[in-house]
Amino acid sequence: MKAPWRVAVHEAGHATIAHVLHRPVSSVWVSAKGPGRGMTKSDPTRLTTADPWPVRLQRGTQEIAVYLVGDIAGSRLAAAAPQPTGWRQETDVDNEMARDLAQWLQPDPTQAERLVAECRQWAEQLVVAYRDQIEIVARALVKRGRISGDDLSSLIGPIGDFDAPPFPATATFREGRRAAEVQPTEGPSAETGG
Repeated sequence: MKAPWRVAVHEAGHATIAHVLHRPVSSVWVSAKGPGRGMTKSDPTRLTTADPWPVRLQRGTQEIAVYLVGDIAGSRLAAAAPQPTGWRQETDVDNEMARDLAQWLQPDPTQAERLVAECRQWAEQLVVAYRDQIEIVARALVKRGRISGDDLSSLIGPIGDFDAPPFPATATFREGRRAAEVQPTEGPSAETGG
């Protein structure tokens, strides 16, 4: 039984945009059954407060965009496809992980919400820009069920071949380092599971 198209597009969104943003992906899988219908495993660089603020902002916003992009890709590129039962709960996990990471980067709740909103806009732009690559990866996932990071490179090109637009950091986020300095030493993990 093949995985539903919407699930494949969702996971292809995570994997493709992680790849485009130079975030290594080790594997992606989808299934037609079970509560966890898909997973994208990336090899994130652990963020710490020892990292300079610009590095935390760049890596953190990339990870937030990767969390958000699955739901965006599914909604934009597979809107007509049926949504599997319980799928909404799984995509909510990605949104919660994005909010957690934003809260770590920006402890002020208003600024964290703003960061997520700006990352969501950026993720929407990335889905539009890399739609063809997302669909190529989704078709491979439906056909194979699982692909590796090497398969991803074979399908859409090596990780270094992409020049994605950077996150358009506002002055607030460029200067937000003072608030972020008081946070725990490690940020949330960057594994997407919905």
